[in-house]
Amino acid sequence: MGMDVNRMCMGCMAAEMPPRGPCSQCGFQEKAYIPQPHILPLRTILSGKYLVGRMIGQGGFGIIYLGWDLNLDMKLAIKEYYPNGFVIRDCHTSTTLTPYTGEYEVFSVKAWKSLWMRRNGWPNFTRCLALFRFGTIFRRMEPPIL
Repeated sequence: MGMDVNRMCMGCMAAEMPPRGPCSQCGFQEKAYIPQPHILPLRTILSGKYLVGRMIGQGGFGIIYLGWDLNLDMKLAIKEYYPNGFVIRDCHTSTTLTPYTGEYEVFSVKAWKSLWMRRNGWPNFTRCLALFRFGTIFRRMEPPIL
């Protein structure tokens, strides 16, 4: 039986988050977490099987979230393909990415190049355990060391 995702800490994926106050394992306080508008909301479910926790990193190519595999009951990292300068999203209104005018083809070509590089095992690319789409391309990766 899986963990109760409503009681999990979105900062470290511990099983029991206190109803008030910080997580006893990592100190994360969900009420104090205020991400930028383009960051997916805590507890977003992707492809019906991945729970999104806090953002743990971002760069020009994408955003990395702490996550939880709802089927395997295990912590993981989820990298969202979010090419800075080519797309925009405001999670206050929608979780859908919108390519900037005229940039859709660049966005699509870059997404498929990313897929191709992963499949061909190029060096300096993190190991990808699964690839799935949810408005953009997401990669399920090894659990982060926190």
